[in-house]
Amino acid sequence: MKKKFVYMFDKAYGLDKTLLGGKGAGLAEMASIGILNTSGVHDNYGGL
Repeated sequence: MKKKFVYMFDKAYGLDKTLLGGKGAGLAEMASIGILNTSGVHDNYGGL
């Protein structure tokens, strides 16, 4: 079985928090209830 490294937020809800990390698990939960409206995670440095 191939190991998966990228998960879409709307498909990741309910996966293990150790797999997604705390921030990823929170974003997945927000996407599942419809309050996340972003195409990805932005850094806090403003460089992107």
